[in-house]
Amino acid sequence: MLLAARHGGWWDSNKVGLGPPPLLTKDGWLICYHGVRVTASGSIYRLGLALLDKDDPTKVLARGNEWVFGPQEPYERSGDVPDVVFPCGWVLRDDEDTLHVYYGAADSVVCVAEASLTRLLSHLEEHPYPLTKSTRTRWTRPARLQAGPRAWRNAPGNSVTHRLGNPVAGTTGRRAVAALRGDDGQSTVISYW
Repeated sequence: MLLAARHGGWWDSNKVGLGPPPLLTKDGWLICYHGVRVTASGSIYRLGLALLDKDDPTKVLARGNEWVFGPQEPYERSGDVPDVVFPCGWVLRDDEDTLHVYYGAADSVVCVAEASLTRLLSHLEEHPYPLTKSTRTRWTRPARLQAGPRAWRNAPGNSVTHRLGNPVAGTTGRRAVAALRGDDGQSTVISYW
């Protein structure tokens, strides 16, 4: 398992799952995933980021300690499964910084958001989740950290800044298998939910 759900009050404490295929950047393979936290009102699906080593994508270099995108709009909060945003794909535009993120909302519509690749990578530096390795090879949070991150809203100026256009009908929910090729020509297959 590449990324495990964190224990405690984290935004991704109950499940870590599928995202768009990893994106090769100057710093490594950027992955966007969804995390689930179960509350008294039900499950909330949000998006987070991690960075994998360029040459060995089984090594996690960085993982954000805060979610970068969560359900906020009415079409994200109400639908077949409320309070869900689920990343499906992304496209890096010709300027090599603008990223269009395609996502499912409330398991009822497909939407697109825009983000800055530079800001997403900066987010990982500014909001790191310290990675330590336990004897059972599960990534854990050091004891000195308090349980749970600060809320990080998808407001203007943050990583995923705004929606483009109106949502259109669609479906979500597919398993991803990504084949990554490093600079050395070696391929690694990573399967994640």
